[in-house]
Amino acid sequence: MVARYGFGTAKSPRDRTFNLYAKLEDCHANGAHDYLKYLKFGYGRATDDASTMIRQGFITREEGIDYVRRHDHIRPRDLDIWLNFANMSEKEFMSYVDPMRVKKFGRETIMANGK
Repeated sequence: MVARYGFGTAKSPRDRTFNLYAKLEDCHANGAHDYLKYLKFGYGRATDDASTMIRQGFITREEGIDYVRRHDHIRPRDLDIWLNFANMSEKEFMSYVDPMRVKKFGRETIMANGK
């Protein structure tokens, strides 16, 4: 793929995941989407990527949990670009997010149970 089509991986570490191969396009909505999913449901991009790689046998469950703990909670660097586009402050953004959060399955519950 690299030689034939010029495919490459991300050139630097990513905010929300350890995966250097997927969702490489430079779309600022992805950061907001992944972060919103994390804020609402307690899991984000790293959980999605780790789940796939565990099922495919590329990493262990323990490695996946470690990746999730290191990446899912990170506020994306490009969130400010999206907030500016939406003409909204982070405080306003969070005021919309907070009522939609699933408290029962939030990050604290997930990480405490190691799942």
